[in-house]
Amino acid sequence: MATLSSSRAESGGYAALIVDGGFEAVLWTQFLAAFNDNVYKMIVSVGAVELAANQLLGSRYLALAGAVFVLPFLLFAGYAGWSPGQLESEMKRKSWITFPASLELVFETPPEQLWQKVLQSKGGWKNRLLAQTPEDLSWN
Repeated sequence: MATLSSSRAESGGYAALIVDGGFEAVLWTQFLAAFNDNVYKMIVSVGAVELAANQLLGSRYLALAGAVFVLPFLLFAGYAGWSPGQLESEMKRKSWITFPASLELVFETPPEQLWQKVLQSKGGWKNRLLAQTPEDLSWN
C-alpha cells in the first residue's frame, strides 16, 4: 500500500490539483462563500454597534444582530448527527469496522499504516482485501 506522500507525488500533488480547471472552480466557490459570509457578518456587526452607540434602543439591535448569526445553528443543529437508535442499528448490522484501541496502535503506529495494520489484525479474507486496497482506487 502506498503512503499518502507517495500518492501525492505520483498524482502531481497539490499544485497540479490547484491548477486543474475543474477543481479551480470549487476552490473559488469555497473562497467566495467564506469571504462573503465574513464580510456580511462584519458589516452587520459594525452596523449594529453603530446603532447601539447612537440610539436609545440600539442595544436591542445589537442583540438582534447576534441572534441573526446564532439562529441558523439553532435551527439546523437538530439535523446533524444520528437519530435515536441509529448507531445501535448500524452496529447490529455490522456497518462499522470496530477494533479495540491500544497504546501501541495509538502512539507507535504511523498514521498512514494504521488502517492496514488494524484490518490485517482482524483477520479474514475481507479484511485482508480491504487492507490492501490502494488509497487511490484508480490504481486497481
